[in-house]
Amino acid sequence: MNSDDCSITVTERTHPDGAIVFSGVCDLCGVPVWAASREDALARFEEHRAIPAPPAAVMGRPVTLADVDTYPEWFLNGRGYPVAAAVKCPHGEPLVGFCLACA
Repeated sequence: MNSDDCSITVTERTHPDGAIVFSGVCDLCGVPVWAASREDALARFEEHRAIPAPPAAVMGRPVTLADVDTYPEWFLNGRGYPVAAAVKCPHGEPLVGFCLACA
């Protein structure tokens, strides 16, 4: 998976408090992006696409909680999100979520 495969459609929405927000989800990774303007949402998406991958040694084995802690941008905001979301901690929580027992 590389950053060229990522794409997004930004849509205008009305927040429950009445504010206008622009949001979208990366079609490939499932990472959400939102902002106060369409331009800012697209800029944030480009930041998502630019997050560098961890070293090959990390990418060549199953992801661990330590990997998510060491490379949070990649696994929480980057193209590693779907991989980390599919793995659960020993207490059953996805690695992209929050587990009180692991904290």
